[in-house]
Amino acid sequence: MALPDQVYFRTSVETFNRRWAFTARDGMLYVKEAAAQGDWHVMSLPECLVGQVVGASADDDEMLAVDRGGRFFTLDHDFRIDGLGVTLARTH
Repeated sequence: MALPDQVYFRTSVETFNRRWAFTARDGMLYVKEAAAQGDWHVMSLPECLVGQVVGASADDDEMLAVDRGGRFFTLDHDFRIDGLGVTLARTH
């Protein structure tokens, strides 16, 4: 599975904000510094979301993932992330 060097446009599976770029591939989420070329990392996900991600969206300091069942998961204040081992919280 090929990941883009850079995310230039927001789509239903590739997105970015000022600091981070995200992409959903093969049920997983990948993250990198938005300004970096390549250098993607697998995001830590809750067990219920592993292998289930079908979409992603980001804006300002929030990130949203959608699973195969249509449920939304959010990451808020991602500008405060220290490193890339972040975890998404489930939105009810």
